[in-house]
Amino acid sequence: MADADPRHAIGANGPPARELHALHIEELMETAKGFLDGDPIISQQQADDVGRLLGELRQAKGGAEDQRKLEAKPFDDGKAEVQAFWNPLKSRIEIAEGIAKKALAPWLEAREAEARAVAEAARLEAEQKAAAARAALTESNNLAAREDAERLLKDASKAERAATKAEKAKPMAAGLGRSVSLRSVWTALLVDPVAALKFYKQQQPEALRQWLREQADRDVRSGVRKIDGFTITEERCAQ
Repeated sequence: MADADPRHAIGANGPPARELHALHIEELMETAKGFLDGDPIISQQQADDVGRLLGELRQAKGGAEDQRKLEAKPFDDGKAEVQAFWNPLKSRIEIAEGIAKKALAPWLEAREAEARAVAEAARLEAEQKAAAARAALTESNNLAAREDAERLLKDASKAERAATKAEKAKPMAAGLGRSVSLRSVWTALLVDPVAALKFYKQQQPEALRQWLREQADRDVRSGVRKIDGFTITEERCAQ
């Protein structure tokens, strides 16, 4: 006997398949409102009706997902083709970038050390001139001495600006659109897990609890029934 259910031939004739799927799902939602009104199930007939509704909902969900995949396939295939072409090129570029950065790092580190030495010398000179200017201002008892003190003060101020500029100097290699310079990359290496847990327990307690719940849920799904610090309960659910 031919299957008379029009849902089994969604999209064969008439409106687009997606519209028929959407219409069918809306019809099921309206039906569900009549069954799932909050009142408890009190008979085998009601249980069977809800069971059949659940089955229809599952079929509708599967059909909608199949249609979604069908409509998305050209885009997914196109994206896969684009990625297959560009990803190897991107990978090669990143390899070359890494080698170029590795080659530049020692040279930039050496220039940075030189700049640091220049800055330290400039800072020392600025501090010495500032100390001399303060001493001259304190000890000046006449106009000529006062003028000398003011000159020393200006020299000290100029030396301070030079030292600040030297400290801000950043060795670079000229680039295309953006110069290349050193930057700090910080990495955390776990050496004491217990201390780390204590730290995050104080700093991010809720995030730590959420992470622990995720680990426990994963273990419970895999069959673990005893986890220290957790109470594992069983709930019977309709499937």
